[in-house]
Amino acid sequence: MNNGVYPVGRCKATGEGPPSRQRVAMWKAVGKCCYAHAMVSGISSQRVRIVVVGGGPAGVATARALRKFAPELADQTILLERAPGRRKKLCGGGLTGACVKELRRLDLEIRVPAIPIRRAVFAYENIRKAFDFESEAFVVRRDDLDDDLMAQVEKDVAVHRGERARSLSRDWDQLIVETDLTTYRTDLVVGADGVGSVVRRFLFGELGRKLEPVSRLYQADLTEPVREEEAGTMTFDFSVLNAGVHGYFWAFPSEVSGESVINTGVMHLPPYGSTNVMDVFRQTLQRRGYRMASETRIHSYPEIAYHPKRPISGNNIMLVGDAAGIEPLTGEGLAQCIAYGFHAGCFAKEQLGKGNTQLAGFRRRISRSPVGHEMRFARWIAGRIYGPNWRFWVDLFLKRSRVGELLSQQTQGQDQLHKHLPIFHWYYIAHKLGWRG
Repeated sequence: MNNGVYPVGRCKATGEGPPSRQRVAMWKAVGKCCYAHAMVSGISSQRVRIVVVGGGPAGVATARALRKFAPELADQTILLERAPGRRKKLCGGGLTGACVKELRRLDLEIRVPAIPIRRAVFAYENIRKAFDFESEAFVVRRDDLDDDLMAQVEKDVAVHRGERARSLSRDWDQLIVETDLTTYRTDLVVGADGVGSVVRRFLFGELGRKLEPVSRLYQADLTEPVREEEAGTMTFDFSVLNAGVHGYFWAFPSEVSGESVINTGVMHLPPYGSTNVMDVFRQTLQRRGYRMASETRIHSYPEIAYHPKRPISGNNIMLVGDAAGIEPLTGEGLAQCIAYGFHAGCFAKEQLGKGNTQLAGFRRRISRSPVGHEMRFARWIAGRIYGPNWRFWVDLFLKRSRVGELLSQQTQGQDQLHKHLPIFHWYYIAHKLGWRG
């Protein structure tokens, strides 16, 4: 008998203690489900077939592919872009021949100022190999390009600028996308929202997967005239490997507001170790004879490397572009972003046309496509060039002209490196045995 005295925190009527943590968690989950269902049923939610989250090249390509191959779905598609105006994008801005081909496949035009590129140079210390481009290649400013590409698809789907996707939740066989302004109920969400993707976090949370380490890119624009020998040239310098950087240094001719600049940067893949990449970047600029003004800022941004076994789709969800991962060899993701969008549009047409929202097969679709083969092979090569035995592999690529030519042709979109595996293996064995013929 308690004689009317009850311990603090107990119910006066029943004498029971506070609920367990498991019970609290259960009721919180029930509350969230009820809230989601109320939002679906309420006036504030809108019903659409497809929500594309992100207005970069991958999101734009998805929208154009839907309009081109599934106009009935494009009429019920919205594209959410969080930036109200021009989106800031840090990038080398290289449009290779492969990227130009992907853009033309979707009838997307390059309407922004572009510097023609005639050759690529691969360098390591005193070794310098130049390969002439036989196909079109350009360097552009990414913020200009992204803004213009979005303008080209505004007639294809409903583009909502300045509307950020805040969170996703599931309501039976549909998804609920909550934004700054309203709530959408949809059959399919295409996550084209980059490395910090809200859609990717939701998908990985459902699958119980952890987010993986990302690559880091460091970029700076140098306001000095382009040298005559570097005009129309993309330069890739692997000498930074000596300093512990798992990547390369780049220098591209570029233009900002009509003024000639040199777009420079360093790509660094994990594991990071103790290397101070900023110091290596400055030392490389000094070694190559570039002058860095005191007001010049070095910007850093992340990238996700493609992995063929990592999930990029699930029920009602597909990831494209940087959210899904790009090839880690050169980090040139524009061509892959456009290709992702092309396949996403086609796959959405096939599956939603059959009433199927279980989209796990999209990962296999990408993996078996030409762009998937190239990203897998590029991942394999990157693991060697940027791995512990990097000296042998850099020597192989720079001293075996045929191997360098194959890499250059792949960059131009003229050929695919994985189709020449016998030749590649032959040169690998010859180089391993020390044959210099």
